[in-house]
Amino acid sequence: MKFDLVVIGGGIIGTGIARDAALRGLKVALFEKDDFGSGTSSRSTRIIHGGLRYLEKLDFDLVHEALQERRRLLKNAPHLVEPLPFLFPVYKDHGHTLPVLWAGIGLYDVMNLRRGMPHHRLLPASHALRLEPSLRHEGLHAGFLYYDAQCEFPERICIENAIDAAAHAARIENHARVVGFLQEAAEVYGVRVRHTHDGREENVEASMVLNATGPWLDEVEHLYDPKAPGRLRRTKGVHLVVPRFNQHALIMETRDAKRVFFAIPWGEYTLLGTTDTDYEGPNEDAAADEDDVQYLLSEIRAQLSIVLKESDILFTTAGLRPLRRQTGRATADITRKHEFVDHELTEGRRGLVTVVGGKITTFRNIAEEAVDLVFHKLGRRCPPSATRNRPLPGGAVHDWPAFARQFRDEAQKAGMAPDLVARWLRVYGFRAKRVLQIIETDALQGERFLPLEPVVKAEVQLAVEEEFCDGLSDFMLRRSMWGLHAGQGYRARDAVATTLAGLLGWTEERRQEEIDVYVSVLGQMRSAALSKRPSAVA
Repeated sequence: MKFDLVVIGGGIIGTGIARDAALRGLKVALFEKDDFGSGTSSRSTRIIHGGLRYLEKLDFDLVHEALQERRRLLKNAPHLVEPLPFLFPVYKDHGHTLPVLWAGIGLYDVMNLRRGMPHHRLLPASHALRLEPSLRHEGLHAGFLYYDAQCEFPERICIENAIDAAAHAARIENHARVVGFLQEAAEVYGVRVRHTHDGREENVEASMVLNATGPWLDEVEHLYDPKAPGRLRRTKGVHLVVPRFNQHALIMETRDAKRVFFAIPWGEYTLLGTTDTDYEGPNEDAAADEDDVQYLLSEIRAQLSIVLKESDILFTTAGLRPLRRQTGRATADITRKHEFVDHELTEGRRGLVTVVGGKITTFRNIAEEAVDLVFHKLGRRCPPSATRNRPLPGGAVHDWPAFARQFRDEAQKAGMAPDLVARWLRVYGFRAKRVLQIIETDALQGERFLPLEPVVKAEVQLAVEEEFCDGLSDFMLRRSMWGLHAGQGYRARDAVATTLAGLLGWTEERRQEEIDVYVSVLGQMRSAALSKRPSAVA
């Protein structure tokens, strides 16, 4: 079978493109070398925002685009995206002056009209401290309260994009690495794919190939042109996860006033970050090192009245930003606006398009533009995108609050504990009904893996049968999201791997390999600094 489009890369942009293309009737295949959302999409600050700080760079188009997409995500994925209040403290001793910030946030409000968020408020220092006692008291002049949004689990957006694409006849495969291009003269007509778990290789033909691999973009381009100069400047962004201490998202300026960092309420935790340093190593090795940890802790100590220590850190995340290569510019000055490279125009290579840059917030619009371009390249009439007003599968309800209340009642009648139900709604949304249906068919599927942890066996069955789960790390980090909580499911690793083995037919060797891989991932998340003390997940 020859496809209209092959998408390389299963992050939020790649899965978004596959979904948009499939919904418009194209024959689509997507190949991801690891798992959907396992790269940059899972290492972000987890906010869906217009980009207040981009106004300072006069990037008005990006802010407008992001605000539009934020509104759509609040509507189309209400289980994953929620409004979040932000507090910006203003200090007398450094950073922007009050009039400058007032003007910037006021402009943000103007651009945010009819986007469904409250207007900002200027708070006196005493009021700001009542809202967030953790702020440093000395020199606090005022605080701005404004609203953006949060996506607790961007990984789940990737999964739901993939689910919807597959429901519309797309071929969606993870753990399938593109190892080469099918080429004849100056035309790309497909890819060669190696399936990770069995080593099998196949040629997949397509009229168009789209490279949406983010930080792996240059690596993929080198498969067809080893001499390609490279388009990216990769920068590393590190976050620390600590017990929650704040109710509002705090946005603060670094002491040198060159960039901002965040303290984001994230479930039971606070997400601190991020760094923005150039990175030259292998993408797979990106992790928080001691310098990253100490830098973030020192900035937090300078801004907050609470004292955070290394021992407070539960785990870390580290991701790579695929910025355009621009020499002589600070990373903060490089636009986050995406662009498309049509290789036929730039180098005479037909059949290949690359997407460079982009933000999680704007992934859907990037996907729409990409598919518009594919239709143009194929010489076909371009139907309108269906994704603007189409909910993701977990958000496919007319009235989300009403559905959540009804589901809680149904689950309670079925004997499900409140902590299970609350977590299922946050992770699966409308698809939480499938978890309950599995349990109603087989009560043993309602058993927890650990007595005090709200994860049950039915979730493994759902992940394998309907969510492309093919590994222990897939389930722990990007299906159940268990690996993003304190303890990270470490004590249940053997039991979960055994359940997966029974469903997927693993050998004992494969089962143990999956456990080893997950333990290795957790070790990387603990970082170099954290590895000097007893493990947070042991």
